[in-house]
Amino acid sequence: VNEPNSMPTAQWFGDAAAAVTAIREAGAKNLILVPGNSWTGAHSFTEGKPGDSSASQMVQIKDPLDHFVIEVHQYLDSNNSGTHKEVVNGTIGSQRIARFTAWCRENHYRAFLGEFGAGDMPGSADAVNDLLLTMEKDRDVWLGWTWWAGGPWWGDYMYTLDPKNGEDRPQMAWLESHLRGASLPKFQLTVDGGVGAGAIEPGTQVEIQVLPAGKTFDAWTGDIAWLADAKAAKTTLTMPFKNIKVTATWK
Repeated sequence: VNEPNSMPTAQWFGDAAAAVTAIREAGAKNLILVPGNSWTGAHSFTEGKPGDSSASQMVQIKDPLDHFVIEVHQYLDSNNSGTHKEVVNGTIGSQRIARFTAWCRENHYRAFLGEFGAGDMPGSADAVNDLLLTMEKDRDVWLGWTWWAGGPWWGDYMYTLDPKNGEDRPQMAWLESHLRGASLPKFQLTVDGGVGAGAIEPGTQVEIQVLPAGKTFDAWTGDIAWLADAKAAKTTLTMPFKNIKVTATWK
């Protein structure tokens, strides 16, 4: 669902919680992005009447795999809407995400910026750089970002990244220093009673194996959702977007 709005926040998060449950019951283990209400704004995530903010309703989200992040959008124009070329000032991005970032850190959530953008106007490059540098500094909260928008369908839309006549749009130059190629943040795999531990990129398949202990292996316990076979002494694990731990047990 993109930018839910015009409904009670409790209703939206109830629907989102039901969707998360259904996804896991279907056997999917992928990372889930859960958007907030009120057009998914980072600036407004903690705002609202008591009990009616997106922040207060996040408690409805129960993921048995604990493998989800909050998705927010944040534009830099005068009304947070992404409908103007101009940005407010060079630090408006860091200002608008500050309260949300602090709330995520305090409540142990991670976040993904699903939309942001700015037109090719004075001050825009500084504002975008400020936003992305702030998110990079706060990587304990922020998993990553996507710019809005790209693709030939957009034509000369003010935020498009689609090249024109074979030439990059000006906004690409603002983003280049923040692009990390195929590299992803690494997460810690702990293997208690076995080998294979390390800092690993999500999506990577790694092999784990029990260490000889003079006993008969029984099963792996802990974050076993990511294992190919929790009953095998030697098996493979697909790393998720979080730190995990598995422990060998013995008969």
